[in-house]
Amino acid sequence: ANDDSARRDVHNSNRNSLSRRDLVRPLRIMEPEVGVPPLESSNQDDPRDVEKHPTNLETNLSLGDVIDDFSLLTGGVRCRVGGKDTKIIQHPNGQLILEKNVVGINEGGRPQDESKGAKNKVVIRNVNDKSYALTLLRAAYGLIAVFMGGFLFIVGLDILLFLFIDLGTKLGLSSVEGEGLDVGAFILTLLSVPVFVYSLAMGMTLVTKFVIDTFNGHPFLMSFGFGRVATEWLAFVMYLGIPACIFIVTLFIGSPDFWEISIMGWFGCVLGFWLFFSACFIYFEVSACLHIMAEEEGTGTNLTPLQWLNLASGAVIKTMRYRLSGTHTTYRKKYLDEDIASMVPKEAEDVMNRCIKCRNSCSEDFFAQGPYSYFANKPWNRCFDHSLAIENRHYRSVQEVMSTSVYVTRYSWSLEKLFLRGGGINSSIPVTSGPARLTQKQINSNLACVIIGNAILALLLIGLAVWFDLSGTPLVIVSIVIVAHFTKIAFTRYRLWGIRKDVIKADRDQNQSTVAFRYWETHQKSEPKDGCTLFSIALECILLYLVPLVYLCVTKNAPAAGGFAVLGLFSALRHYVNPGILLVQNEHLNFFDKRLDSEDSTDCDKRQRRRRWKTSNLMYHVVRVSTDSTRTFWVSTYLCLVIFFLLVVTYAAYDANSGMDDGFTSNRAILTRSFTYPPSSGLPYPTCRLKKGFGGESELEDFAFLSNLAYSPEDEVDRLLDTWYGVENYAKNDKIAVEDYEAAARLEDYGIVSHVSYRLITFAETPGGVDTGGIVIIRGTSTIWDVMSDAQLWLSALLFQVLRWLIPMGDVFTPVLHRVVRMVNELESDSIEKVSFYRATVGFVRWLKRERGSEYKVQVTGHSLGGGVAMITGAIAKVPSVGISGPNSMLSRDSFSEPVSVYDLNTLTFNVVPKHDIIPMVDDKARLYQNINCTAAANDFAGCHDIQRTICEIQTTCGSDTRAVLCECYFDYDYAAPLPKLEDGEAGEQDEALFTDTCLTLCDEQAGENSEKCSEWRDKLSSM
Repeated sequence: ANDDSARRDVHNSNRNSLSRRDLVRPLRIMEPEVGVPPLESSNQDDPRDVEKHPTNLETNLSLGDVIDDFSLLTGGVRCRVGGKDTKIIQHPNGQLILEKNVVGINEGGRPQDESKGAKNKVVIRNVNDKSYALTLLRAAYGLIAVFMGGFLFIVGLDILLFLFIDLGTKLGLSSVEGEGLDVGAFILTLLSVPVFVYSLAMGMTLVTKFVIDTFNGHPFLMSFGFGRVATEWLAFVMYLGIPACIFIVTLFIGSPDFWEISIMGWFGCVLGFWLFFSACFIYFEVSACLHIMAEEEGTGTNLTPLQWLNLASGAVIKTMRYRLSGTHTTYRKKYLDEDIASMVPKEAEDVMNRCIKCRNSCSEDFFAQGPYSYFANKPWNRCFDHSLAIENRHYRSVQEVMSTSVYVTRYSWSLEKLFLRGGGINSSIPVTSGPARLTQKQINSNLACVIIGNAILALLLIGLAVWFDLSGTPLVIVSIVIVAHFTKIAFTRYRLWGIRKDVIKADRDQNQSTVAFRYWETHQKSEPKDGCTLFSIALECILLYLVPLVYLCVTKNAPAAGGFAVLGLFSALRHYVNPGILLVQNEHLNFFDKRLDSEDSTDCDKRQRRRRWKTSNLMYHVVRVSTDSTRTFWVSTYLCLVIFFLLVVTYAAYDANSGMDDGFTSNRAILTRSFTYPPSSGLPYPTCRLKKGFGGESELEDFAFLSNLAYSPEDEVDRLLDTWYGVENYAKNDKIAVEDYEAAARLEDYGIVSHVSYRLITFAETPGGVDTGGIVIIRGTSTIWDVMSDAQLWLSALLFQVLRWLIPMGDVFTPVLHRVVRMVNELESDSIEKVSFYRATVGFVRWLKRERGSEYKVQVTGHSLGGGVAMITGAIAKVPSVGISGPNSMLSRDSFSEPVSVYDLNTLTFNVVPKHDIIPMVDDKARLYQNINCTAAANDFAGCHDIQRTICEIQTTCGSDTRAVLCECYFDYDYAAPLPKLEDGEAGEQDEALFTDTCLTLCDEQAGENSEKCSEWRDKLSSM
């Protein structure tokens, strides 16, 4: 015991000279006996010290010597059970029970008394007190908590999306007449991005903690000090009580929407509970910062509001000074062959000091200094202090201050755990000497797992690239990711190799303990002066908060302004008042080294000591959440989204300014009327002919062809119409109607002229006669800005579909998804909403009905984005609509400027859904739709989305009747050649050569003899 005390004194005396990072090294520990753990765990001693505490404690220590660490969520409770001194420690999965047993048998076979030489040992048991019913109940709690967390993530993603769509409108990408590039508005909107990213990441960090805490039975929430009974009842009422009451009441009143109302009530309760949880956490986080500052100043806690305000301002300055400091980081390693644990205190201290002095001569493997630190550390930079005292200041991480190191022995080693942990085994403390050291098989398995696991991931990416037949930019991105993976393999393998050599050396020499120091060492090289610190704080507050907030308010963007104001205050609290940073800067106070037993019976003021323990315990866990790696994950996720959206907007701006898009994209089809497709010998699609609601019989192939016509150049539309129908002037492109509407829309409130491209195809009862109706054809996705518009309308619905698929029993939330999608889309600004594609087309249809009479028959169709907009237009304007591969609207039906009913979607919209096409899978389908086959490969999603392939599929199955056929069906999509059409309209015998010659001749006439399409067709024929 005296030797132990001496060794402890040596290590305590060197705590400040040799940090915990310096001691990331293998350990020698004694082989533990089964069921006899170390009793004492004190953060006062370095957890990596060697042989400080014997694992076979055969002393007369009582359980009163077992002190509760602050890492426990609740303090232990001492009691006597069956005459044994017992301590019970609660954890999320059950209880740890420590029992003091007297071991020893006398001559009569009975237990020997302690006074007669018996030995005291402590037995620790793990008791699982969960039941299947409790697990099921917590799983239900966790289910709704995960759904709520997914909702908040989608809210955050849509906030960023709407922000960048708004940036696109400021760049003039919406093509609204009279609007151009607004550089000032663009810059002001961009300045709001950092606040949104930081606050959204912090919010998702709290969501993650809330979900985990919910499934574990709210242990973290119980540490807030509301009392176990009150916390349990609060959780019961919010998770079960109120939702159950709502469900019962709706049943009693006979509401047909009882399930939808109940789920919305459940969701609302959990969302409110999370807001309460977050508010409490922020309050305790700020309180922890003030407590640290009060400890540093020695002012106590009985302060006036002005004094608290002074402490808060001091915390802000210290936090920002830390953030703005220049650092210098190196990864060093040093091997010593001395056994420090076996030395007398003086010898051990000398070895420690030699190690410290030899740092400059230790091998320096890696060096890290960012661009900011490079600039800050330059002597000519007068904003920073470069004094010698600053240069020698050593930074310790929060994990080191809180002693949250993880040990890896042969008993705790896990291949999957170490592979999935960030940093692998290098983020832990490997034990490479002593009886519990890692084995060569284990460390070799780690090496193999790093190489094989990352190689599998790289091969998976290569396989996906091959399967999707990627080329160009996507292939470059995949290649960069693969190179990064193999770079990580090389880096990790190099560091693991040194640990492997330590293990081999320990196996060769059992009597020698090799102590290896492996550590990242960070030193503060410069510190900003007070004036620069205050200037940085003022600059951040003005540029990143006040200026964007004023701009959002002036532009009357209420949703964005309100959200930005709240999120800005939230992010400011977490950015400027950070308890983790204050702990690092005040590590000399040793907050978590002051042991306060939660059940110390020797203190006369037991309640006060227990209150102090709870305060430190709460601060410990608050700091853990504030500095958790989850925060880094969410910050990285949102930053990646920001970079992606910024690249999309940049490319859209380049696309628009380069003149690549003139409003319509050429999608020429080579039509021939000399051939025909007879109906399939099997059963045709039941919707080959549409009758009800379409003013007479309408062919499905007509809607598909007209949807393709929306992509064709303006000067070719009339020719293609005449060829398709075989009658001149039967169908006409009414450009005048579109121009008249756009002129009227500027004066009257029919809609907004936006980037959407559409045409009106009118039909007459007799060729050249007065038209009796028309079909509005809407162009689909053609530019990058169209992709952003797709996301604006349907991204929320798509993300909720993914969330419903990911979580177990996700279909129970389907009745409320249209409501939560609407809640998300309420964040849209007026500037975004006014350029929504459907607003212009709805206004156009209503203008037609007014100008040409209510008897004028109007229908709407389109492909892809155009198909989705067509169905929205039809449901809002109450006209029949047909979408070809269009996204649906059942989940997003309440998100439009004029919400549509389920009845209108079920009776006025029809969607054609090709196999393997993912676009018509977005949002839930209405009642009327037609699944059709797709001849493209299973990995060719774009091929199944091709409108011309869809026309070919419909014609080869339903028959082309009196319509023209596409030469592309044979040459591009590998359908059989059509049959020659006889004079009476019937089909003749197969003549493939005649068909190919006819198509090549038409291709030369319409596209040009040297066109790429004609050349490809000739190459295909020559290779057959």
